[in-house]
Amino acid sequence: MQREDLPAFFAFEADPESSVLAGVKPRDYGAFLTHWEKITADDTVVERVIVAGGIVAGRVTCFESDGQAELGYWIGRKHWGMGIASRGVGMFLDHEPRRPIHAHVSIENPASIRVLERLGFVRTGQSDEPETERFMAGTVLAYRLGAHPVPNA
Repeated sequence: MQREDLPAFFAFEADPESSVLAGVKPRDYGAFLTHWEKITADDTVVERVIVAGGIVAGRVTCFESDGQAELGYWIGRKHWGMGIASRGVGMFLDHEPRRPIHAHVSIENPASIRVLERLGFVRTGQSDEPETERFMAGTVLAYRLGAHPVPNA
């Protein structure tokens, strides 16, 4: 990940349809940059760019939350439905040694649910989350990957 990738990441998050599927509220550019300064200063965060056709198509990350490894990813809308998330996240997981890894996804995002399950994540729970400053209210599914993912998923 390089600083030059941030405008593409911001555009992904600013897309209204994408934000709804992710269950997050878009940030203004200043808040976005402040968040990224924190990410880049944290040695426990692993952040990778997903490139397709020579352009930034998304990002994938693993970070610590409440003492657990958490997976997150975001694919730009024009790259949806092409298998880029499955390939990019799968490649990331092939090189990320932390296990178990947890992931949380809005029940309104069936494509991300399919990606996680295709990569070997197992559903471990469901919760109705309240609206916060960053997140929209909604049902969130919890997933866990306890072993290395299925190769070439």
